[in-house]
Amino acid sequence: MTQSSGRASGASGKAVEVVADRAVVLPPLNAILARDIVSRTRVAKLLAGYRNRPAADIDAIVRTLVQVGELVADMSEIVELDINPLLADAQGVIALDARIVVAKAAEPGVARFAIKPYPAELEETLAWNGRTLLLRPIRPEDGE
Repeated sequence: MTQSSGRASGASGKAVEVVADRAVVLPPLNAILARDIVSRTRVAKLLAGYRNRPAADIDAIVRTLVQVGELVADMSEIVELDINPLLADAQGVIALDARIVVAKAAEPGVARFAIKPYPAELEETLAWNGRTLLLRPIRPEDGE
């Protein structure tokens, strides 16, 4: 998996150069985008399980991609991030090797993103008819 200006997912290790298995999306990354990016890779069929092999924990892969995206959003000094390989199986995921390039940030935090992250600061709770309600902006996960 490789990340620089966008998020990428696909086959890793030496195979990544051979099969050119990549999918790219602009940050910030949410669970829906992460699941979609994984599904667009060639390795997705292998992750779904085959023959006697159980499926990889796709939820763990999605959580990892989202958390890496949050790391990049929170640390504006990160200008390049490479995790290769990121191994996934039915038990979860593990990064065997990673490389992070840091530099003085040209722009703070998410100001450098083309798409702004979910505005958590707009969430609020209020009491209504004896119940507590959460008012918040719509998220992609609310689609259904």
